[in-house]
Amino acid sequence: MRRKAAVKGTFYPASEKEIELFIENHLDKTAAKKEAKGLILPHAGYIYSAKTAIKALERVYPKDKILMLGPNHTGWGKPFSFTEADLWESVFQNVDIDKELIQDITNKCPLIDIDEQAHLREHSLEVELPLLNYFFYKKLQKNFKIAPLICAGAQLSTLINIAECLGECLKDEKDNLLIISSSDMTHYEPEKEAREKDQRALERILSLNAEDFFTYVEKYNITICGVYPITIMLKLINILYPEAKAELIDYSTSADVTQDKTSVVGYSSVIIYN
Repeated sequence: MRRKAAVKGTFYPASEKEIELFIENHLDKTAAKKEAKGLILPHAGYIYSAKTAIKALERVYPKDKILMLGPNHTGWGKPFSFTEADLWESVFQNVDIDKELIQDITNKCPLIDIDEQAHLREHSLEVELPLLNYFFYKKLQKNFKIAPLICAGAQLSTLINIAECLGECLKDEKDNLLIISSSDMTHYEPEKEAREKDQRALERILSLNAEDFFTYVEKYNITICGVYPITIMLKLINILYPEAKAELIDYSTSADVTQDKTSVVGYSSVIIYN
């Protein structure tokens, strides 16, 4: 079964040449690479957020396996769901889905299901794949498999339980694993307020404190769409890589493109490494 590209030609260009040109116009040719354990990347239309994602991806080496965590924007499907597909259609090359890893996780983690409904029309993970293909496959000839998990709303205790179960499943894979959490930051607020809220949220992300981050976002009703995947990722990082550190690579807002500061969306990219 193939997961078809749902937002190709809308959130991102449909052709390899257009994506390659876009990326290469935003590259930092002096960027040094490091061995990353995790990434937080934005997922808006490329014109708004891809330059922020590019700044992180150009700085990391690829891994064999990528656990991708993204929010559910459609409201469809079960709360924590992997796709049923074997292959994900994408620009540059189609991406293999790690069915063996997914089966192991769903066998051991009762809160996680396999449910295609959660993935239908969901863009939060799809928009990352052409970028991953460019930096990992096209430039470094590295094939990789993904385990794409869509995450909907839940209490903090549920998110921690999921992270702990994932940690048990992934402990033998951690040297060949990259964890990606897909999220935009504050939505549709004046730029000054959005930047202030996002700065405080990012302070908690950079401290790798899942509980503090989640509590802050919930308490102040911060409109970070990926609060659930980020919380799971931060706790999973604590479990798999207790000595890890995090670095903010870039922060931007939609006003950089629209010039409208009255209502913006924030975007950040973060690298987590040992």
